[in-house]
Amino acid sequence: LDKTNERLDAVRVELKDELDALRRRVVESEVRLATVTTQLSSDVQDLSGVIREWREEHRADRADFRARLLRLERHAGLEPAG
Repeated sequence: LDKTNERLDAVRVELKDELDALRRRVVESEVRLATVTTQLSSDVQDLSGVIREWREEHRADRADFRARLLRLERHAGLEPAG
């Protein structure tokens, strides 16, 4: 019985050590995941800003081209499109 108790104590210690190691790995993984998620969120915000700026520039360019086309059509004596 004493030997069985010793073995059980040894198994408990081993399991506790393994569980502690597993907990540390989980915490480390969660920290890495949180760090990457934060960086991804920042990158998405940056890209969203770039896309908004590009869309505004694109709209301004289209408006400019429409105005130029209208002037050319009038100059050529054509009926303006649209």
